[in-house]
Amino acid sequence: MASKNVMSEEYAVSIGAIIDRSPRKQHTFVNAVGKSFRSLGETTMEVSFPDDSSRIRQTFAVVKNCAAALVIGDPFLRMTETLTKFRYRLKKAIHTVKQCWRLCYMDVPYRQISCSIDGHSVFANADTGSEIDLVSLEYANRRGWHIEKFGPDDGYVELADGSIVKLAGCIEARLNIGGKSSRKTFHILDRLQCDALLGDETLYSLDVFNQHESLFVDRDFVDRRAEFHAIKWKERVNDHVNQILEDNLPQEFVSAAPSPDAKSRKLWKRLVGISPEEEMRGE
Repeated sequence: MASKNVMSEEYAVSIGAIIDRSPRKQHTFVNAVGKSFRSLGETTMEVSFPDDSSRIRQTFAVVKNCAAALVIGDPFLRMTETLTKFRYRLKKAIHTVKQCWRLCYMDVPYRQISCSIDGHSVFANADTGSEIDLVSLEYANRRGWHIEKFGPDDGYVELADGSIVKLAGCIEARLNIGGKSSRKTFHILDRLQCDALLGDETLYSLDVFNQHESLFVDRDFVDRRAEFHAIKWKERVNDHVNQILEDNLPQEFVSAAPSPDAKSRKLWKRLVGISPEEEMRGE
């Protein structure tokens, strides 16, 4: 989900919005394949719901092109409880002509949901602005999945900046969230900026923001897990190398690297989820 409210320039002009185009009001966004694009400026509008007469002033970043005329950001959706208490406000859009799917990924989300795909644990982006579920081509290749290719006229997706790219194909896999399992079609996108992304239909049908809120983790925690897993792997390699040296060289030639202090080791073991029992077994 977008961290900011966004609207296209065409839509802003059509509703008479006043756009502040000063450089300090411009922001840089990144689409789903890592390409950056810059907004034209900002506008401030009052937002309300049909069932609530109160008006909420919101700032919108205005972009030249956008896959959707209007994108409501995660902070507003959470503040108004639109994804949880007032889900009835969400209406399914019907497209008369379906040319390609939309993917409104606009920046790195600050939260991801812990789930599994075909039994493999993964942190997935929860993107209400995507009409499909996706995994990256790199992740699909890493898992060894067989990818079904699309025909020459099918399998296109429109990204947040309005650009259109061809999907690498799709796979069928079992998604498990909080013990609830279902068979899903995952579309494959080369250079997708995350391993997996869950779209609006899956998020809505599983009611993840109500039923599985506890499975969401901060992006910072996900990054730290990756970082500390790398430390864990590196230390194991160092231990293995040191053992080889000790077994094959005279002791006077072996130079042992200083070990991390106990406090540091305790911290990264807690973050990567190593239990005391695993530590005793040397896992």
